[in-house]
Amino acid sequence: MHATSPSTPPPADDRRRILLVRLLTAAFQAALLYSLLHTGAGEDAVKQAWQAANPRIYIPLLLATVYAPIAILLGAGHMRPRPLMLWTLVVAVGAAGLGYHDALRGGLDAHEHANGLPLPWFPLWLALSAAGFVGQVLMTDRYGEAAEDAAPPYVRHFNTAWRIGLQVVLAHVFLGVFWLVLYLGATLFETIGLPAPAQLIARAGFALPASTLAIAIAIHVTSIQSSLIRGIRLLVLTLFSWLLPLMSAIVAAFLASLLLRSLEPLWNTRYAASLLLGSAALMVFLINACYQDGSPGQESHRLRRWAAMLGAVELLPLVGLAIWALQLRVRQYGWSVDRIVAAAVCLMGAWYAVGYAASLIRARAWMKRLEATNTSAAYLFLALVAALFSPVADPARLMVSNQIARLQDGSVRPDQFDYSALYLEGGHWGTTALSDLADHASGPAADTIKQRARQALDAYTRNRDYVYHEPDAALLARTVDVLPAGRALPDALLKPEIWRQRAWGLPTCAYDDRARCTARYIELAPGTPEALLFIDNASRYLFQPDAQGRWNLVGSLEGDAGCDTAAAPIESADIHAVPAVLPDLMIGRQRMRIIPRASSCASTATRDAR
Repeated sequence: MHATSPSTPPPADDRRRILLVRLLTAAFQAALLYSLLHTGAGEDAVKQAWQAANPRIYIPLLLATVYAPIAILLGAGHMRPRPLMLWTLVVAVGAAGLGYHDALRGGLDAHEHANGLPLPWFPLWLALSAAGFVGQVLMTDRYGEAAEDAAPPYVRHFNTAWRIGLQVVLAHVFLGVFWLVLYLGATLFETIGLPAPAQLIARAGFALPASTLAIAIAIHVTSIQSSLIRGIRLLVLTLFSWLLPLMSAIVAAFLASLLLRSLEPLWNTRYAASLLLGSAALMVFLINACYQDGSPGQESHRLRRWAAMLGAVELLPLVGLAIWALQLRVRQYGWSVDRIVAAAVCLMGAWYAVGYAASLIRARAWMKRLEATNTSAAYLFLALVAALFSPVADPARLMVSNQIARLQDGSVRPDQFDYSALYLEGGHWGTTALSDLADHASGPAADTIKQRARQALDAYTRNRDYVYHEPDAALLARTVDVLPAGRALPDALLKPEIWRQRAWGLPTCAYDDRARCTARYIELAPGTPEALLFIDNASRYLFQPDAQGRWNLVGSLEGDAGCDTAAAPIESADIHAVPAVLPDLMIGRQRMRIIPRASSCASTATRDAR
């Protein structure tokens, strides 16, 4: 298997060999993913699985298994074998290293999969995907040609980036249509009483290899169809480049309007930095759609060329205003995880803005220095990803350090400090800081700080344990007051299945012996099964048995927050069913509920009495 030019399909023998490499890689990836994701049947198996008990091993292995084979799929036929293997090893080690740090950082922003297995932080998935794409382009260009070509030309960077980008997009589109066909076929068989196909495609043993092989085939087909890729690229870039004059005119009008109006309305939006950075990113994309690979034979329409130069100048005020907006928020509220990430994006935006503006100054050719800016920005992006998702500059650690410093130097009052942000966004650094505040706070407001820190730690403990607990029958017997006196909870409410119907998990009294809940049997209508009104510290739920005696959650209760009667104790309140204020409507086959507008409690009570 040897490297080939991106514009020339490999010989037939090489194509077969490359296809075999991709299929074997996909099969190996599917086997590894199955071994990582398989836990056995039942909830107990998931809770006792090694993946849940050892996230510091499982998460790095999962990320390495996802991303390393993709490097082989995209690099086969375009990189020499030894560099390709070394690059795959770099991807595996890099992904595993960042995954290990992600498992260490902890915090409530670490999500879990539906089957209970831990998953990496979602922003890490996005960052690794983007960094892997950039790195794949740079490594393919460096090791896809003769070794003496130490500095691949910008044209090759451009062609490789668009080839890989379109391959990935088309592969995912193909995968989506592939599964649509499978689900359609399974549904057809189910309509005639044959559920086996639907049961088969739902199994991980089929779904994983089917998906990885489908992606491998899609990447292979798009890899050898270079003319298809070039045609799609030319169409996309030419089409989008005609949006550049419109975008440049809109931004010019916006900046001119700012000179006539105050900046205050822009700051009051509270998303000015995001809006400005998004506009700058779109401008960069459209300028590149116009410039394309910058080859001498490529000539852009004069209108688009002038729009590109105007857009390059407009990037400076756009990014400058975004930096201004960000520093205003930081000065007012300090650093948060989002603001630290926004600062990194501002750095990238400033790099592009300065580089593109410099490309207009005494350039040898039209915006020629743009090429150096794009290439250096790729390396800057890789450095920022490595820093932000590693211990070097983890946003959670930096946020906690800054917020604690603001609290200690008096920049924010202890009673106005956001203690919950420390455990929500700060990872283990935030919980450690809260523990330190709860135990060692000093100064005139030490009592307030200790009290608020302990409350935040209690909230963290409840939220952290919220998902993992199942209802404890003995605990519920102690923490739930059942009315009328002498009644007991039905057995169904002592089992986890019925509580899974709730959007937010278990009531607090199901796992915290300090909490109290109340359950009251009520009659909704004569002749109907007796219902149970279950009151948590923040919610009201209604359970009722069906005709077979199986209890189910039938709905939740919502009242007017401004009415005192809505908060009346369930023990003394008069509870009885009343007709709905407004009927439901049937629109076609869909039942629609009319939500009454807010009204006074007195008028509602009077109407109900009538």
